[in-house]
Amino acid sequence: GGDFDPSWSPEGDKIIFTSLRDGKRAQIYEYNLADETVRSLSANKVSDSQPVWSPDGSQIAFITTRSGPSQIWIMDAEGEEPVLLSRSVDRKNSHPDWSSDGQTIMFTQNEKGGGGVPRLVAMRVEEGNLIENLVVQDVIPMREASYSPDGAWIAFESWPEGSNHDIFIMAPSGSNRQRLTSDKAFDFDPAWQP
Repeated sequence: GGDFDPSWSPEGDKIIFTSLRDGKRAQIYEYNLADETVRSLSANKVSDSQPVWSPDGSQIAFITTRSGPSQIWIMDAEGEEPVLLSRSVDRKNSHPDWSSDGQTIMFTQNEKGGGGVPRLVAMRVEEGNLIENLVVQDVIPMREASYSPDGAWIAFESWPEGSNHDIFIMAPSGSNRQRLTSDKAFDFDPAWQP
């Protein structure tokens, strides 16, 4: 059926991932390495994808279409108590990642339909917070942010000249932006060594 978007638990004993194994709709599953079992964490009514563990392993952020376009929701590690985080109305959100302290989720945001310039947006993970903050005010395409383990940097994909996708790093505040790659081919999906 197709399994993708894996995310290791902080303890290294489980992997959550997106799968198409139960039909045409993307769903989130958990693979337990100790007993080699797989279980569904999704409601199986809408598409759920791109799961990522919180640093303490107690929560999972993910993308869903539960109440409109692609939104970021959070559920507990058992797949229970899902709550809406992003309230960006008709914008499409994708690729969430937790800050190392578990206080912020950074994600990619596009205009309705996924068009326009992708931007990096950060939200504090706290009850009642509805504020989505652009990480960089300049209109520069940026997507798929990945926090460094110490939280001091984010790696991301960008193409400021309009083509040639490369990997960049910058501080989570949006300062000190630096290009890491300059290959003529597309560079994407950055990840940090633990």
